[in-house]
This record gives sequence, C-alpha cells and structure tokens, in this order.
Amino acid sequence: MSELKIEDRKKAYLVMLWTFWASIFSFSLAYPVCYWYRSKYFIPKKYIDGRKLRFDGSLLKMYVFYSIGLSIVIGLLFLIRFLVTTYINNLNISPKTISNIVNVVLAFAISFFIVVQEKRIVQQGTHFEDEVDKKSGFDTRIFLLFFKSILVKIINAVSAGLLYPISESLKYFYDYNRCYIDGYHFAYKFSIRKLYPRWFLDLLLSIVTFGFYLPAATLRIEERNQTFVHIKK
Repeated sequence: MSELKIEDRKKAYLVMLWTFWASIFSFSLAYPVCYWYRSKYFIPKKYIDGRKLRFDGSLLKMYVFYSIGLSIVIGLLFLIRFLVTTYINNLNISPKTISNIVNVVLAFAISFFIVVQEKRIVQQGTHFEDEVDKKSGFDTRIFLLFFKSILVKIINAVSAGLLYPISESLKYFYDYNRCYIDGYHFAYKFSIRKLYPRWFLDLLLSIVTFGFYLPAATLRIEERNQTFVHIKK
C-alpha cells in the first residue's frame, strides 16, 4: 500500500501554510528553506508499497544552488537592460512588448536554474528508511525536467486552477516514471475520477478564504497522488 500518512492534520496544514506564504512574502529569498523544511516534514510520512521514506537532503547545498541561480538571473537582468538600451530602442518596439519579453526570459531562467535544481537536490536526498549508502536521482535530461516544470505552470495559469489535479498528476507521472530511489524505479497510474470529487469545493473555499485554505486543498491532492505510486517489479 502506498500512502502519505498524515497523523496531525493541523500541524501539516500549518507547515504547508507558513512555507507557502513565507516564500511569497520574502520575494522567494526563503524558498530553499521552505522547500527543504516541507520535504523534511512530508517525505518521511510517505510510504511506497508499505516501505517508508526518509529525507536527508542538505539545506546548505540547496542554498548554494539557489544563490548560483539568483546570480545568473541578476546577470540576465543586466544583460537584457544593456541590450534594450543599446539596440532594441532603435527598433521601435513598444515598452510593453519589451516588458513581456523580459518576463518570459526571467521565468525560464528562474525555472531552469532554481526550481529544477532544487527538485533534483531533494530527489537525491530521498531514500527508503531501510536502505543505506544507495543513490537516488533522475534518469532524465535536465531540459526535459525543465519543460515539465514550465508545462505544469502553464496548465495551472491558463485553467485558473481548475486543472490543478491534472497538472499535479502529470508532474507525479513524470517524476516517478523518471526518478529512482535507492536504485528502485516506479510506476504511476492515476485516476482522474479519484482526484476530482472535492477539488471544485476546495478551490472555491481557497478563493473565499483569500488562499488560506489552499494548502489544505493541495495537501489532499498530494495524499491522493501518493496512493498511485508503486515500485516496478
């Protein structure tokens, strides 16, 4: 049996809540510690076919990669500004168009250098509780992982959250079919029928509560998704 076993739902909700808002209010400067703490709290509560997981990922390593990513993004900002002031102004392009181009470039840069790298570090720090000195990671190229990350964001943005259960299923499908934990590979077979029964109500409650119910709603989707994961025989 695979599951995400939450014994104290109030504490789990508070963990989801503060890590979500702390990352936003800190302008993502607290993103690594929020992501690390969430992984540290939830991964040991996950079971795959009855086998419990543990997490020993390094917060320091996550911040190093995060700092490198931010440095690259800042470098891109200065480069884009230089190109705009030196060349693009002569092409009679509207400021709005330039702003859109900059936003797209930065979104790609942030997703590639920060979000994707943080995900890889978390995966490398995930192990089965009864395994020692074995490696975990992804059997994929970084650009495919990057494309998945962008695709999920586009689906959520275009559907205004209505397709969130499906986008999360796509994310789980990709991650678990490409990742390995201590040498074990996985299969993920989801059921849309089992994901959607409460989502529309949860989404409405999230809107009414100005997002404060959203962590509880997304946690329920994560719990359901975990039941679809199994070790390949």
